[in-house]
Amino acid sequence: MDSDLISRSALIERFNDLGLGEYDPSKIIVPDGIYAVIKTEPAAVVRCKECRNSMLWRKPLNDVIGDCLIRKMYSDDELFCQVGENDFCSYGDRRDNR
Repeated sequence: MDSDLISRSALIERFNDLGLGEYDPSKIIVPDGIYAVIKTEPAAVVRCKECRNSMLWRKPLNDVIGDCLIRKMYSDDELFCQVGENDFCSYGDRRDNR
């Protein structure tokens, strides 16, 4: 597992350690509780700088490092298509640099 990720079981354990019980605010926001969200959400994301769908610029401009081809398919807005150093999404497909 990537060192930047936390396992689902570790995350659930951290919520249990909070001991919020019936006062858990996540139960108001998410009716099934935060545990239902944790169990259904994707386990990993891909940073844009590591994604095969990113066209990285030779010279980054400020925080912008390139364009996202997935965003370009759905938008004509050039600013929306730009990706930053720490941007990420769950649609990403990790580039194989090996």
